[in-house]
Amino acid sequence: MEYYKQLDGLRCLAVGGVLLQHWVNPKIINPVGPGFFGVTLFFVISGFLITEILLKQKDKGLDRGILIKNFFIRRSLRILPIYFLLIFFLIAIDYELSRDVSSYLLTYTFNFWNAFTGEYGSRAVSHLWSLCVEEQFYLIWPFFIILVLNKRLISAFIIITASALFFRFYNAFNEVEHFQMMNYRLTLSCLDSFAIGALFAYLKVYHINSLKSYFNSGRIYPLIIVLSILYIFLRNFNGSLTLQETTLRFVASALSFCILGISVLKGYKGLSGKLLENPNIKFIGQISYGIYLYHLPMELFLSPYLNDLISSTISPEHQILKYLYFNRFLLTLPIFTVATILVSIVSFVYLEKPIMELKKHFEYKKPETSEELPITRKGKIA
Repeated sequence: MEYYKQLDGLRCLAVGGVLLQHWVNPKIINPVGPGFFGVTLFFVISGFLITEILLKQKDKGLDRGILIKNFFIRRSLRILPIYFLLIFFLIAIDYELSRDVSSYLLTYTFNFWNAFTGEYGSRAVSHLWSLCVEEQFYLIWPFFIILVLNKRLISAFIIITASALFFRFYNAFNEVEHFQMMNYRLTLSCLDSFAIGALFAYLKVYHINSLKSYFNSGRIYPLIIVLSILYIFLRNFNGSLTLQETTLRFVASALSFCILGISVLKGYKGLSGKLLENPNIKFIGQISYGIYLYHLPMELFLSPYLNDLISSTISPEHQILKYLYFNRFLLTLPIFTVATILVSIVSFVYLEKPIMELKKHFEYKKPETSEELPITRKGKIA
């Protein structure tokens, strides 16, 4: 797979947005919605990377069965081990009533439970809906890319995007029961993000010169400004809920398309480029999956101790300390973040990385035949 040196930096920013969303005072952070945008950016990146891999291997003529098998094995080695490790641990201790939704967590259908009950579930696992969406995407997308003719793919991406928009519009306009949860967490509601990422992959693989020409022309920057303003407007729009529900994810996805495109095609320069290519930032991006997975369980584990400590050491009567007392996220945010990163580093080094080494046995390549194997001087196959 082609390496994009700024992509891990984007992952770091995306997971950072999720942490801010969950750990900063909602009155401060909700107007911007970095968590929503961060998850959308993750979806667009996934759509791009997975589609690019599949298209390139499809064009090489790799056997469909081998391609699909290796794809699922490689994805499973990356995603499943620490996910199930966390789930089994939470179920074993029945942490925050995790057993109540264990069947949905174990089958990656937790987002369906959210959508059709309107319940978030335990905070320890409430964020796992997005991983369910990703896994469901991985299950269908290889077959879709392989079976659909390349010349039909752009039309297919447009249809998928329009379907997601219509689905959200229909739910909101008709006020379907739990429509806000359905529009946020059902896979169909998120498919425009993946399709927009897939569209970028298609254009990069087959129309790279035209794509580079557009991004290098400078016209992309006014578009980013317009989309950013529109995104903030929709986040804070108090008029038509139907309009907001229908278009917000699409606008966030289009903005992600632009941000991702600059990173992949030309790379950010100056301070932005240095930030995205900083080794520490890139490493955070590399372990972003673990950070996302562990961050809310870590919060719930540490919160009782931190709340007791803050309540016993900071007086709400003192003018300065009073502010910290009632805005304790200023104290808990760095502690939660550092603790989550440390746990994620341990997980990455001692669990994820060794398991990912197994991916080398499932490379995307044609199996060697006797005609392709090197011949020794004695005429024997090496």
